[in-house]
Amino acid sequence: MDFAPAEEGAAVADTMDAFEDVEGANDVAACGAEVRAAASKESVEEVSAAVVSSVVGASPVDAGSPAALHDSDSDTEVVLVEGRVGVADVNIGTTSAAIIRAAATCALQRPEGSGVLSISGFMDDAALRATKAGVLRVTPAMADPIFTTQSVEEMKRALQSGEPFDNRRRQAVMNTRWASTALVRSSLARLCDLLFHVYGRRYVSSEPMVLLTLPRAKPQMSHGDAADKKKLGNPPRMIGVVMAVEHGSHLTTWPGSCFQFVEPGGDQCAGRTCLAERVLVSVGGSIIFRGDMVHRGVENASLNVILCLFHAYLTLCDAPMASEHWRDETCPVKEVP
Repeated sequence: MDFAPAEEGAAVADTMDAFEDVEGANDVAACGAEVRAAASKESVEEVSAAVVSSVVGASPVDAGSPAALHDSDSDTEVVLVEGRVGVADVNIGTTSAAIIRAAATCALQRPEGSGVLSISGFMDDAALRATKAGVLRVTPAMADPIFTTQSVEEMKRALQSGEPFDNRRRQAVMNTRWASTALVRSSLARLCDLLFHVYGRRYVSSEPMVLLTLPRAKPQMSHGDAADKKKLGNPPRMIGVVMAVEHGSHLTTWPGSCFQFVEPGGDQCAGRTCLAERVLVSVGGSIIFRGDMVHRGVENASLNVILCLFHAYLTLCDAPMASEHWRDETCPVKEVP
């Protein structure tokens, strides 16, 4: 049956409205067709752009292009990124292996990718309950302070001189005898398997840690977990993991920003505070990010609630970083408006 011009226009408009109301699962399915078609003809960078633009949505910055460096108002600072890149999300249980692989490849690619990826669906309800029960057994007295508003060096000096220091962010290695520890390790092992599927190289996880953000804690200093070394490229030599077992868990990220190694006395790297993206860590899921992506822990405005997360590092088995003291190499980044 043929439509008259006016009827045809109305029908097209209704169709587009219906399409825009479809949930993200249909977007991911459509993305899969685009990626599979592009993968056979186009480069990794072009596939990266297709995945991020489909999964994340519109972004002022082309996700497939390198984040440009811009000078700030200071002569001794370099702004890492100008413009938003976005954080993609995939569900490990419902998203196809091809889409997960493409999303991880383009998100963790340096310098084109955002450097961060959200992966949901690792734990079912029973595993979540058991894991959360283990978290509640960790008290602040069992955890060691880590840097929040002071650098590691400032905290060490204050501790040696007996002066007070900011200790409202703490972490503790999970007890190996707890069932919750086995569940978290299992999720980390699945992440390592996923990355093997992506890169064809085996990652190994550090011991998982419980990260506690105490009441009235201020936002953490923005930083990278590893500097830009010669072998920190693709695939990432080190990947950070943050896992959540309770609602309302967040991580502040600067997608597309890679920490640049600076010699002592050199120009300090800086990131614009207005471009930070507060990412929700899905319950039973995780945020994975390159070790050189700029990020920070969030504040805790509560007066009596302790925020809990799991934290771990994944490193390449055939390129160990222990000899470089990378665990102590926190790389602060100055925030500018």
